[in-house]
Amino acid sequence: YVLRVDSYVEVREGARTIYRSIGGGKSGEFEGMDVNVPYSVTRPFEKKRQTALAASDTLYAYDFLELLERSVQLKWEEYAKCRPRSDILRPRNVISVLELVVARRGTPLSVLEEGTDEGWAAQEEEEGLLELLEVSRPSGLNTVGMVAWKVTLFTPEYVEGRQIVLIANFGSMIVDALVAFAQPIFVYIPPQAELRGGAWVVVDPTIHAETMEMYAATASRGGVLEPNGAAEIKFREKDYVAAAHRLDPVLRAMDAKMELLEAAGEGEGEEGKQLRRERKDREDALKGIYAQVAVQFADLHDTPGRMEAVGVIRKAVPWGQARSFFYWRLRRRLAEFHLRKEVLKAGDGKEGGKEGGMTLLQASALLKSWFVATPGKSIEGWEEDREVLGWMAEHQGIEERIRALAQGRVAKEVASLAAVSTQGAVDGLKHVLKTLPAEHRAALLAALKE
Repeated sequence: YVLRVDSYVEVREGARTIYRSIGGGKSGEFEGMDVNVPYSVTRPFEKKRQTALAASDTLYAYDFLELLERSVQLKWEEYAKCRPRSDILRPRNVISVLELVVARRGTPLSVLEEGTDEGWAAQEEEEGLLELLEVSRPSGLNTVGMVAWKVTLFTPEYVEGRQIVLIANFGSMIVDALVAFAQPIFVYIPPQAELRGGAWVVVDPTIHAETMEMYAATASRGGVLEPNGAAEIKFREKDYVAAAHRLDPVLRAMDAKMELLEAAGEGEGEEGKQLRRERKDREDALKGIYAQVAVQFADLHDTPGRMEAVGVIRKAVPWGQARSFFYWRLRRRLAEFHLRKEVLKAGDGKEGGKEGGMTLLQASALLKSWFVATPGKSIEGWEEDREVLGWMAEHQGIEERIRALAQGRVAKEVASLAAVSTQGAVDGLKHVLKTLPAEHRAALLAALKE
């Protein structure tokens, strides 16, 4: 296994922000590139990578550290052979690993090391309540479907150690992690990538529709269906022949001539037999062409445009627009998640709703109806992240509606309690009258008199 990692830092250079390589040695491929210019995802090694993928099994994320350690050990063995008299001694441990963990400020490291820490909410980051900690703990204790490591490599070139950051998917338990995750989740299929059936079911947004969304680049593929298999099932040989007779002008002319011969009672004659042989030869010649067309048609099923049309992805996002799109989409989703929690709390009396009460998706639908009801807004505008984000940040009517929702919920609860015990309701109102401010007490008494 050979691994090359290029590290960069974003640097302001005049009006531009560009990548600069970190560390010595050869500069990486993105050196000097503008961060807003999408880099190519097709490299000369692509074919080699595809060949290696076809010849090997899938490796889970936690195998990667062992492979990386073995790779560094091999480098030391090669160095020892090339320079047997070198004064540089191989360290006992060639890599050192710390996991990067997001946690609330003040969380004891012992809690994080045991993996017993509680989750956190997205708005806590805006309030400055979260921090990124370096924790030494066994693999598999992270609470999301990805894991981040800060790895120090002790190589012959960098005996003192060179740090890199690795972020990897944890495949075997990603579904459980995604279902439990409360923050926005975006699944993006990049250019030239293909999300096949087995992988699709692991990250399908329907497993947690309240938080997950799927997107795809215009040059990506779904890969759920095998085009050849789908074509064989949906468009069999008899269908090829029927389509050819419907579309091919030569066959249509032969069919018309055969009808005339049969009408004249000469269909079984020598001319009729010859025409049948020619028609069969024409059908055989066209089968291959129609089969290829059928495969190409079936292959279109998993293109981004078709996936968006049938609703299995939310939107096709071109690679060049992905950085800006997901920046605004994330800001909008974080604001929406915060508001819908407030809606749930007002509607159900607790965050997260309750059995038989409002769900997160229903809370989002309610926010959408409030947006559309706002003067100057439309249902199409709900899909514009910047417009919705501005509305959520500035529109005072949202707070008023949330208060009205809470008032309506309390009124229903009081009415339902009164239906259970009238005397209990009277006793409760007496207690409420004693605790209310004077102006609210007068308003309640006036309402009761009416």
